[in-house]
Formats: sequence, C-alpha cells, structure tokens
Amino acid sequence: MKVKNVILSFCLGLSSLVYSQHYDLVEAKDIIKNNDKRFLQLPENKIPEAQFLGKVVVSDAVPEQQENFKAIYNKAKITGANAFRMEFPENIDGTPRKNIYNYTVLLYYYKFAFGENQEENHKVYIIGLNKDTKIKLNGKRIEIPANHYLKINLTKDITDISTGGFLGSRIRLQSKEKYQAPLYFTTKAFNIKAGGKMNFQTGDIIRLDDSLAQFLLAIDSEIDEI
Repeated sequence: MKVKNVILSFCLGLSSLVYSQHYDLVEAKDIIKNNDKRFLQLPENKIPEAQFLGKVVVSDAVPEQQENFKAIYNKAKITGANAFRMEFPENIDGTPRKNIYNYTVLLYYYKFAFGENQEENHKVYIIGLNKDTKIKLNGKRIEIPANHYLKINLTKDITDISTGGFLGSRIRLQSKEKYQAPLYFTTKAFNIKAGGKMNFQTGDIIRLDDSLAQFLLAIDSEIDEI
C-alpha cells in the first residue's frame, strides 16, 4: 500500500473519532498536497476540469453555521480540497430541497484563476448569519431572515448600506471598470448603556471570509429585495 494511502486511511479514522456524529468524510479518493487555504464553491461549468477528492456527509448539523463550516473545512483539508459543491435531499419531482441540517459536501481540487467567474462580477452579498439581520439599503429598511441572504448588483451609482441607528455602521460601494470580486458582509448587533439606564441598539457591518461566505450562500436561501 502506498504511503499516501496509509496517511489517508489514518486521517479518515482519526476524523471519524472527532466528528463521527455529524460530519463523515467518505469516498475519499486521494490527497492533493497544496498550500491553498481557500475552500470556494466550484462553478457548475468547471466541474469537468476539477479533480474529485471525496465527500463530507453532514447530518443533524448545529444551528451555528460557522461551526459547521469549521468542521467541514477541517475534513476537506485532509484531502487537500480547495473547492466544493453541495448536494441536498431531493423533492418528489427530483428538484433539490435545501436543508441546513442534512446535506452532502462534494470535495474537489481546482486551479482557480482570478476573474474567471464573470457572473459574480460587481456583486455584494449581505448574509443573515444565524439571526435576522436588519439593514438600510439606500435608505430603505430591509430585514434578512436568519439563513437567508440578499444579493446586490453594484452600478456606477453609489450603493449605501447601513445598520441604521445613531451609532450604526455604514459602507458606500460602487462598481469599477475592471473585474471586481464579490464582497460578502454580515452584521453584528450590540448594546451600549447610557448612564446606566438606557440601552442603544447599534451594530457593525463585518466583512466575511470568502470561503465561509460562499459556504453560507450555498446552503442559505436568497431573498428578493423588498
């Protein structure tokens, strides 16, 4: 047996001991040695060019999506995967039915090139991470439910995004002439006590890591701008 296969078998056994209840690495085919820290969603049209490495089967996942991502990421990196596709249970008509607690993550290795996914050019995503998220988009109030996201197409006009409130955060964005990689944000609410009697609700706009954000987009549902 090749040394690489021995290492893979040992890693599989060790990972099963750590996460066997909810996150199982199965059908592992190979290990690709690389230093790529990314774990991005693989565009469907790039699947034929990617190398399939295995699957992570997730069951009874925890509500905190960042914890699920961390566990899946660690399993993926055992194989050297830097890309993924999601598989969900199917409806009677064969269409996928998104389920945030039970799904399969297909693992791939792919040599990403900057700007190759033009469909994501000039896009901004606001993600409701584990909670309902309230923002103002160009002055209009929008509520993004937990496990949902809002996609915004940037133009040459300035897009104003804020959390509202007296001390709320604000970002102002607009499209550029050249390719502009997508940006991913969520919000974090907190209270400020004034004089020990009053609480002011405010919040920060936080930029998300691309890998975590693309995992959330794959498992969450999009809302229409209201």
